[in-house]
Amino acid sequence: MKMKEYVPVTNDIVISDGNSMSIENFKTITECSDILVSVRAKSYLISIWGNGLSVEYYSGKNIYVLGNFEKIEFIKSKE
Repeated sequence: MKMKEYVPVTNDIVISDGNSMSIENFKTITECSDILVSVRAKSYLISIWGNGLSVEYYSGKNIYVLGNFEKIEFIKSKE
């Protein structure tokens, strides 16, 4: 069996009740629709896939996403 690489994430991500999520220390929102919310963090692009997604609140460094989550992807930035 092939082991997956351990990927440390420097952002605090909290998922509550399976339908609300907060991400701290993000840089920008790169995409926002009812099926995908994608944010750029320091070293990663974080993509939240699901349905009925919405950004409830965001500030300079924090974002709060609501909806039915199906998949969360962490893609290493090429910086």
